[in-house]
Formats: sequence, structure tokens, C-alpha cells
Amino acid sequence: MTIPNQRERRFMQELQGSGWVKATAFPPNSKTIEGLLIKGWIEQQESGNDLCYRITDKGRAAKTAPVRV
Repeated sequence: MTIPNQRERRFMQELQGSGWVKATAFPPNSKTIEGLLIKGWIEQQESGNDLCYRITDKGRAAKTAPVRV
């Protein structure tokens, strides 16, 4: 399993337990978001004119995986 980096963990932490969260709630960081979507750790949905994100079960598992030091 791939371990999320600091930015990915921080982004997923903001989504944890919140359901769908509007993209405007986050600073623009398309590279991190794109990587999370490709890995299947988050999903996106268009709700009206808003783009929203939420963490997936796969993302929760990756986020809680032990960090190697």
C-alpha cells in the first residue's frame, strides 16, 4: 500500500467525517487533489455549480496506515 505524504494526509484529514465538502473550502492545490483522485483516496462530485470532495474507504485506510520512519 502506498503511504500518503504530509499534504495528502492533511487534505484527507479535512474531509474526515464531513461527508461532501465544497472545493472552495480548500486553498487551490490541484496537484495534490489530482494525485488523491488517481489513487482513489478521494472522490469528487459536482453539486449544482459547486465541486465537492469526500474521502473514500480506501483513503481512510491509507490515512490510518502507519508511517515509516
